[in-house]
Amino acid sequence: MTINELMRWLEQFQGWIALGLVALPVVTYGVGGLLKLGTPALARGFLAGAVFVAVVPGVSMAVLILYMVLFVRLNLLREMHLVLHLLPVLSMLWTL
Repeated sequence: MTINELMRWLEQFQGWIALGLVALPVVTYGVGGLLKLGTPALARGFLAGAVFVAVVPGVSMAVLILYMVLFVRLNLLREMHLVLHLLPVLSMLWTL
């Protein structure tokens, strides 16, 4: 499977991907704030897991965008899907 085939396959699930990537920072801030009031140790563990879940797709997509721009010479202005290309990186930044 090539990168372009993977992106075409992921286009089928854009709604679910967007929902998950938008919900991650919202849930992290909400649950993290509630857990800090009760047990700070549990809050640190939850936030560490949330950061891991946010960083993996964010960094992967950032590297993929750089690869597509520098080596494949893909025109991202015409072929870019905001949900698939930018939302993972923005979700990572919002969660951090």
